[in-house]
Amino acid sequence: MPSHTENDEGNEYINDINEYIDDGHKADSDEDDSGKDGSGFKVMKLTKMVAVNAIVFSRSSAPCDVEISIGTDVYHLHRVILCEYSLFFDKSLSETWWREKNTHHGLDGIKYRYHLVLDKDDLVLSMVEPVPADQVDATEMVQVPEKLRAAYADLFKVFYKQACSIEYQGLGPIQDLVNLADQYMCLKSVAFVLESMVLKWMLFSGAANLPDDSPELLLLAKKIRSKELFNDAFVHVVGLVNERPDRIKTVSPELQQMVCDVQMDLAKKQSVVDRYLAWWLLETPVPDVALALKEHCHQGAGTLYSKLYHLLRNCAMFDKGTEAGKCLGELVEKTLLWDLAEYPHLTCARCPDYPWSSEGEW
Repeated sequence: MPSHTENDEGNEYINDINEYIDDGHKADSDEDDSGKDGSGFKVMKLTKMVAVNAIVFSRSSAPCDVEISIGTDVYHLHRVILCEYSLFFDKSLSETWWREKNTHHGLDGIKYRYHLVLDKDDLVLSMVEPVPADQVDATEMVQVPEKLRAAYADLFKVFYKQACSIEYQGLGPIQDLVNLADQYMCLKSVAFVLESMVLKWMLFSGAANLPDDSPELLLLAKKIRSKELFNDAFVHVVGLVNERPDRIKTVSPELQQMVCDVQMDLAKKQSVVDRYLAWWLLETPVPDVALALKEHCHQGAGTLYSKLYHLLRNCAMFDKGTEAGKCLGELVEKTLLWDLAEYPHLTCARCPDYPWSSEGEW
């Protein structure tokens, strides 16, 4: 990792950056907020280069030395912060990889300039590249899709501890941000923030849609190594695998195998309960139980076994000490860490392990 003490501005520059971060980016109450977008960024209109808006991350004496152009937006950033959060920029701006021909020496203090190069065949492969000093005026403006533009804005806001502008209407914008963080090798640095964003979506907007989004949430949780999110997504995926078998195909073969193994174990418990129930009903017809079974086709397994558990709690055959009672009790158990709603499917699965190593590379 490049030594920050070798920076031309020296320790005073680093101290200014650290002071800027530590103070929580609180603006002076007397500061004029005109020209800001409401999120803490200063916005300036440019009349040169290729951009329309320049977004400057600076309220301290620390000068910006990096400029990144994302379509019509230009971000004025700090090398030390980019290198601290992103392994991509840490390597790109190191003495080993950076080329002197790309260093700028203008009066604005910007030494390092990047611009986004779009891959039209696959936006995921689009990356920023250095702009050589002698080609700064020849850089062409590109039309960046709005969701990609928003993802870059939110990524830089995370770096600078600013509130993201994501509207928690679904997992899509958060997925875009996670993919971008993965692309610039900074997931480890921002995983906690990303996890908090997903939890906020779950709490305020996603409870009802969480089961349908569980395969995507499972992959997202694996990327940011969140045990809490992975556990709940796994529970929902297992609970829905019989009702929505097509959805499990979107996850990796490794995760598919984990889901199928746990689901088979639950199927065995369901078979035990169903067998004892059929035997018991032949000898002791109970209208309420018969009605619950009749309505099963319109209900999920979770709703059915929950009803049976309450209807049969005084039945000797389904006592907690019996095989049938033990299986029924396990089927109605809830293993969700965030039990936000009543779900019709089973929510009793247990995640056997997490598909990542605590010491492995991100």
